[in-house]
Amino acid sequence: MILIKKFLRLLFFLNPIFRLILLISIDTVLIILGVFITFYFQGNSEEIIIYEISRWLAPSIFFVGIPFFALTGQYFGLTKYSSSSGFYRLAIRNFVLIALLFIIGNVFQKEMPSTSSWLLLWLIITTLLISIRLLIRDIFLSMCASQKNIIPKAAIYGAGSAGAQLALSLRLSRDYQVISFFDDNEKLWGRTINGIKINSPREITKLKHKFSHIFLAIPSIGRSNCRQIIKNIENQGLSVSRIPSLEDLTSGKARIDSFRPINIEDLLGRDPAIPNEELLRDSIHGSVVCVTGAGGSIGSELCRQIAKISPSKLILLEISEPNLYDINEELCQILPKDQHPIAILGSASDQFLVEKIFIDYSVDVVFHAAAYKHVPLVETNPIQGISNNVFSTFSICKSAEVAGVKKMLLISSDKAVRPKNVMGASKRLAELVVQAFAEKAEETSNYLNQPIKCCYSMVRFGNVLNSSGSVVPLFQNQIMNGGPITLTNKEAVRFFMTIPEAAQLVLQAVSLAKRGGEVYLLDMGEPVRILDLAKKMIRLNGLTIKEPNNPKGDIEISITGLRAGEKLYEELLIDATANPTDHPLIFSAKERKISYELLFLKLKQLEKQIKIQNTNSVLEIVLDLVSEWESQLYKKKN
Repeated sequence: MILIKKFLRLLFFLNPIFRLILLISIDTVLIILGVFITFYFQGNSEEIIIYEISRWLAPSIFFVGIPFFALTGQYFGLTKYSSSSGFYRLAIRNFVLIALLFIIGNVFQKEMPSTSSWLLLWLIITTLLISIRLLIRDIFLSMCASQKNIIPKAAIYGAGSAGAQLALSLRLSRDYQVISFFDDNEKLWGRTINGIKINSPREITKLKHKFSHIFLAIPSIGRSNCRQIIKNIENQGLSVSRIPSLEDLTSGKARIDSFRPINIEDLLGRDPAIPNEELLRDSIHGSVVCVTGAGGSIGSELCRQIAKISPSKLILLEISEPNLYDINEELCQILPKDQHPIAILGSASDQFLVEKIFIDYSVDVVFHAAAYKHVPLVETNPIQGISNNVFSTFSICKSAEVAGVKKMLLISSDKAVRPKNVMGASKRLAELVVQAFAEKAEETSNYLNQPIKCCYSMVRFGNVLNSSGSVVPLFQNQIMNGGPITLTNKEAVRFFMTIPEAAQLVLQAVSLAKRGGEVYLLDMGEPVRILDLAKKMIRLNGLTIKEPNNPKGDIEISITGLRAGEKLYEELLIDATANPTDHPLIFSAKERKISYELLFLKLKQLEKQIKIQNTNSVLEIVLDLVSEWESQLYKKKN
């Protein structure tokens, strides 16, 4: 065996031409050896063996077999990547070779071995050739490993087909050495995959010192089960990655070894809300749709989702040139040329521009996502925040009324409920604008005894993961920079949803809206404590928390205190009762409103004070309209 290894090591470093010559020589020797072994087991005499080999069988094998192998690609494959499919092809080639030899013997009327001898010859030759290739492959892999640094050890959670494929991929790439499988199925415990034992998840505690990383190889796992598994792994201080989803694997978007870190979406307190496909399509398919703030986190995802539903036209309105360029280029790459979106650079507050867009393109549905939403920035720039959030909404609503748009939906925020900051108050005032236009449309409809021309509605949701300004990318950047993670309060809790969920909620809400004035919200499940979120993110990065009982930890969590206008918890309703809709996780409500005559009068006063940059008067008017707003900023000014 030592001599064989030395020989194969020499083969490993040889020129490819010499390797090919050696492999052909090995095959020749093994095939002839297979003939001798076959006749030996058949009990034939020595004279018959010599006769069969020397007179026709050996030359035939050499002059027919080797060229046949070469022509059928046997020497084109890379030995170190040999797999079961390659060995099956080798067995078929050998069978065809035996058949050719059988035909040659009959054509030239040579003395023929028995049928059983031919079958045994095929079996022995196949066994010899596959065995030598397995040996060469394994030694090549070990020599490849020796060219690298020490290979990190890992375990795989999931002993199904995905786990087995991942183990094989990692073995070939030599990026990790898999030393254990873990699986919840008791029937698999104690069994092996390619010699690697399958253990109970309870054994992670006992074996964790043997590896540093776990790959979660269950592509179809639900979020609730995933969350529990990850919790158990992170409690052991191990880092964890997931293989792609089953959808990405089957569609070819990702390979089995395209690992990704555990996303914080995997740790939400609920499974994702499954969209109602009929509701998604109802108001979008075949309609002219306009999205304001099309380059933002929510706006861009809305555009992606809308593009899948085949609108008649998709209009992107965005004030940021880079953001508009990015989302327009992305959509142009994936959509046919005749379905490319119409990209318009401009402000949703520019009523003349918005009216022209709605009229020129006969817009049917408008999603108003444009807004300033970063609480601290708007808190220090209150006039700009109020001006943009309130008057862009007024501009969109008024233009929709003039142009005969069928549906307009405002994307609001949970911070609009009993707001404690300027951003929340501005979003609540924007909601009041939508309610006022909805009331006006309904009164006009009743007076003329006609259907409502434009249905105005709004949707509220909590924090959107990985959106611009979200706490998740902030924490991730702080972790990457070595910490500390800055947390405003240990008891702060938030509702979270993913960006796709938020976009789907918006699209379904616009289909659910019938009369107008409704606010729609999603069953957000249990709120997430921000402190727990920070700890999970630290552990999922394979790091430890620096705290009094672990002073040598990697990342410290620093409590900075609540910022101006920040709440410990968020709500989704002010004083209304949520009613069920056609979607089991989407609810609607009708909330307190202000008559449109009074609101429009106050908005004229507000606009005047904004033009002269009178902050105190601006805040006073907003406080008068949003009576539930606890304005710390205004109190300080007075």
